[in-house]
Amino acid sequence: MAAAAARALWRGSVRWCPGAGDGLWAVPVCRQKSSVSFLTRPDRPNLAYHKLKGKNPGVVFLPGLNSNMNGHKAIALEEFCKSLGHAYVRFDYTGCGSSDGNLKECTIGKWRKDVLSVLDELTEGPQILVGSSLGGWLMLHAAIARPEKVAALVGVAVAADYVITTFNQLPVEVKKVVEEKGEWKLPTKHNEEGFYCLTYDFIKEAENHCLLASPIPITCPVRLIHGMKDEDVPWHISMQVADRVLSKDVDIILRKAGQHRMKEKDDTKLLVYTVDDLIDKLSHSILEMANRGPSYGLSREVQEKIEQKYDPELETRLVNWIMTQCGEKIEQPPPGRQHFQKWLMDGTLLCKLINSLHPKGKEPIPKISESKMAFKQMEQISQFLKAAEVYGVRTTDIFQTVDLWEGKDMAAVQRTLMALGSLAVTKDDECYKGDPSWFHRKAQQNRRGFSEEQLRQGQNVIGLQMGSNKGASQSGMTGYGMPRQII
Repeated sequence: MAAAAARALWRGSVRWCPGAGDGLWAVPVCRQKSSVSFLTRPDRPNLAYHKLKGKNPGVVFLPGLNSNMNGHKAIALEEFCKSLGHAYVRFDYTGCGSSDGNLKECTIGKWRKDVLSVLDELTEGPQILVGSSLGGWLMLHAAIARPEKVAALVGVAVAADYVITTFNQLPVEVKKVVEEKGEWKLPTKHNEEGFYCLTYDFIKEAENHCLLASPIPITCPVRLIHGMKDEDVPWHISMQVADRVLSKDVDIILRKAGQHRMKEKDDTKLLVYTVDDLIDKLSHSILEMANRGPSYGLSREVQEKIEQKYDPELETRLVNWIMTQCGEKIEQPPPGRQHFQKWLMDGTLLCKLINSLHPKGKEPIPKISESKMAFKQMEQISQFLKAAEVYGVRTTDIFQTVDLWEGKDMAAVQRTLMALGSLAVTKDDECYKGDPSWFHRKAQQNRRGFSEEQLRQGQNVIGLQMGSNKGASQSGMTGYGMPRQII
C-alpha cells in the first residue's frame, strides 16, 4: 500500500521544467548532491558510477554511444527510484564521461564487460536493465550472460547490430577507404561535428557481438520504446529484437513523434511509467512465490513420488561432509528432508562448499551474501550450480534452483552433491576434506593390453555382421524400407 501511494503521489506531482538542462523533471523529493564513486578493477580501467541503495528489484541504466550517466533519462529514473526506495545504478562506460580509459581503444566487447562488472559488483538481487540506443544492445548481451540476475529489460531506441548493418550497406569503394584510413564517420545529429568517429578495429570487433541473425535466448519481460521519427536508429530494429527474443512477454511502444533521444516530456514519462509497471509486476511475482501454498490432486501424487526418492541415510553423510569441508562452526540441522532443505535453501552453505574445493585465492564465488531476500538466495543457488558445472559436474546431474529453494526435488539436490563429492575425491588435489569413503572415486581410464599373438588371432575372428558368408551382401532379400533379416 505504501508503494502504491508513493507511485500515485509521484505521478501526480511531477512537473515539467523546461529550463532544467535537457528537460528534467522536478520531483517532490530533495535531490542531494552526490560525489562520483569508482569501481576499481585490477585488469581493466576504473568505472565511474552513482548508486542508490534500496529494495529490489533494482534498476540499472545503460547510456548510449558517446553518452554518459548524466543524461536526462538517467537522472529522471534516479529520482523515480529514490522516491519509491528502490536501488538504482547509473555509470559511465570505459573511456566515457568520468570513467578511466581511452575512448579510441574501446570496443563493444569491452563495454559489455563493463556492464557485467557493474551487475556483479554493484548490484544485489533481480535488476531491471534500461538501455538507451547502444545501451540497448549491451542490455541484451547482459541478459544473456546473467539470466539469473536480469529480471526485465526496457530498451529505448535499441541499436542492436546497428553499427554493423549500417556499415555493411556502404558501397564497396567506401568500405575500402574506411579500411585504408582506419576510421569511419557515422553520421549523427547529436553532436557538433555531425558524426561519430569509429575506428575500423571497433567495427570489426563489433561483428562478434551481432544478435539479430538468430534467436536471442532471453526469456524475461521485455519492453521496447522507439520513436518513429528516429533518424539515427530505424524503429524496425526494435521490431526485429521483439521477434528474435524467446520471451513471450514482449511489448513494443512506438511514439509517432518520437525522435532518437526520446527527451520530450511525454517520452520521459512513458519511460518512467514503463519501469514502474515492471517494478510492480516483479514485486507481485516475489510475493506470489513467497506465499505459494501446497499442491493437491495429481500434482500432490507426483510430488509424493519425487519425495520417496529422498535418502535419509545419504542426508546424514552429506551433512557431515559439508560441515567438515567448510571447516567452520556450522550448526547441524535436525534430521529430515525439510530441515535439510531449510539448511541449504539460502545458498550460503553451497557457495562456501564450492569455494572450499578450490585453492585459496581461486574461489569461483568471491562474494557470498547472507541476504534474506528470496531472489538473492535463488541467485546464490544459481551461482553454486554454475560453479559446480565448471568444476566438472555433468549437466544431467545438476538440480534446478526451484528444486532446492521451493523443496520440489530434494533427491535431485542429493544427486548433485554426491556427484560433486565424487569429483572432489577423484581429483585428489588436497582440497577435499573428510572421509574419502563417503563418495565413490570415479574411474579415470580403462586401459586394456593385448600381446602381438592375441592381435593376430583377432584378425581371424569372423565379425557378427558378416556371419559365415564371408561378407556376402543381403541386398535384394528384403523389401524397400524393411529391416534386414539377420538369422
